Amino acid sequence: MSLFTLSLMKRLMLFLLLPLFFSFAGAIDSFAVNSVIVKISLHQGEKVVKTLSVTAIEQGSFEVGVNELKGIVLSGESFTLSSGEKKDIIISADSATLESGVYVGNIVVKNAKEEIEIPVVLEIESEDVFFDLNLDIPPQYNEISPGGKFIAQVKVFDLTGFKVAGSLGPSPVTLNYELRGVDGSVISVASDNVVVDKQTQITKTFTIPSTLREGDYFFTATARHKTSFGSASYFFSVRSQLIKSGSIFTPEFIALLVVFGFFFLLILALIVYLVRDRNKLFAELYRHNNSEFRSQESFLREQAHVLEKKGLEKKKIEKEVNFRLDKLKQSQEKRVLTMKKLGDKGNVKEMQRKLSLWKKQGYSTTGLEHKMPGLSEREMKEVMKSWKKKYKTEDYKNR
Repeated sequence: MSLFTLSLMKRLMLFLLLPLFFSFAGAIDSFAVNSVIVKISLHQGEKVVKTLSVTAIEQGSFEVGVNELKGIVLSGESFTLSSGEKKDIIISADSATLESGVYVGNIVVKNAKEEIEIPVVLEIESEDVFFDLNLDIPPQYNEISPGGKFIAQVKVFDLTGFKVAGSLGPSPVTLNYELRGVDGSVISVASDNVVVDKQTQITKTFTIPSTLREGDYFFTATARHKTSFGSASYFFSVRSQLIKSGSIFTPEFIALLVVFGFFFLLILALIVYLVRDRNKLFAELYRHNNSEFRSQESFLREQAHVLEKKGLEKKKIEKEVNFRLDKLKQSQEKRVLTMKKLGDKGNVKEMQRKLSLWKKQGYSTTGLEHKMPGLSEREMKEVMKSWKKKYKTEDYKNR
């Protein structure tokens, strides 16, 4: 690979990487939060306070708000932070006006550059809970592809059964299950009626709709027995096979790869075009040199033939012919070297100019400076006249 091609490729790669660099630089987070999910469990009539921290990576103004979720109040809904400064958002949950149940939504934190949604689940249980739940979800179901399966093992405990006295014994319990989006939308529901004696376990399988959009979801399970209401929830994500959370193959990254690939092919085509154009000029120079060499050799042989007729020593004549041809070869080698230097610099325009100049120069036969020793001026003119009839080409014009 020539120095020109290497130099051109380095410049073009730099040209390609710059927009990618700025794209990734523009994708750097301008702030961070300390939680990926907020889970609040409380009994009816209770109040709970939690804290969400926002840390500014870049200085700016921020806003926070809660969507699709009642019973949640946030402090400091708008504020300004300097780079590196942190703000604690107080999340106050109050169940006084809510029925027992599982409520989902999200808290939104945003500035002028980006927006982060933190899923929130609010579990409100009855004042007295007789039957409670525990969810055992295998790790592979943290992320599921659209059309895939979600499997949960639901364990139901009789909390009174662990007491020496006052156990309810075998009791009917209604179990309800839901797959829900963080916007509160219900994806799938199911229920079971079971009899719980101390504890029981049920395995539930849900098929994720193939049309379900990628995002964050909740699986919720509740156990109801008369006035007792217990609950449990599990947070999971729906992602395609090619785009997993934590993977570099995000939609934005794939888009950048597509753009990069397009520009790479475009630049590759440009390199091929420039290299081919340069190689065409080299090929044209070699053709010109070969044609010139044959033409001049023929012209010298014409003179040698006349000198032989005059009785000059053939060995001496041949030596003179070879000397002149060697001089021509040296001149042509200098041309090739000049073209290579221009080619390594990528100066195709100057290569074209030089080649055009050398073609116009040709092999001049108008003067007597190419006359071999031993020929008279009259004999030289006769040789030139005969040679011109034999070689009439556009590349070698009389001047």
